[in-house]
Amino acid sequence: MDWLNYFAEHSINLLIYMKLRIIIVLSVILIGFSIRITPHFFYASLKMVETNGVIITTNPQDDIYNPIFALTVGLIPILIFTVIKITRTTSIKHAIVLAGLVLTCGFIGWLIRVQYLINYFNQLAEIHRISNKEIFTDYNSDQLNFEYFIAFGTMVGYILSIIYLGNWKKKKLNFGGLNSN
Repeated sequence: MDWLNYFAEHSINLLIYMKLRIIIVLSVILIGFSIRITPHFFYASLKMVETNGVIITTNPQDDIYNPIFALTVGLIPILIFTVIKITRTTSIKHAIVLAGLVLTCGFIGWLIRVQYLINYFNQLAEIHRISNKEIFTDYNSDQLNFEYFIAFGTMVGYILSIIYLGNWKKKKLNFGGLNSN
């Protein structure tokens, strides 16, 4: 019987190790993918922010590679895996909700930054339109900080998913009107 316990204990560790390897490989693939899409993402964000009367110029050397964006996208599977391990959930439905919550919060963080920049540039354009002066604003990718807002939104989604699953588990334990008080 000792060999059976030994096998059971080590097979669980092997299963966790295999899952962790898959998560790490997925993270590396997502980092590589995000390195490829960083310039496209940056230019799409700039197109959203463009305002009449404000000219945004970029230095091509600044938007070649952004490690914050790549690491944020690459960490998403690891964050979801840690939430699943922290909350000890086994449901695929909850894993999908977690992924959706983390991705949605990252997307909302990016949209907040885009909206802030749109409002800022519209105010600049209005001020200069009233004074009849043309605006030339020189920004590079480091000053727009889209990637920091995505990272912040992703971390907020991570924390919210832990809170969501923690509350769901408490409700599940108190099912049927039985309270632990």
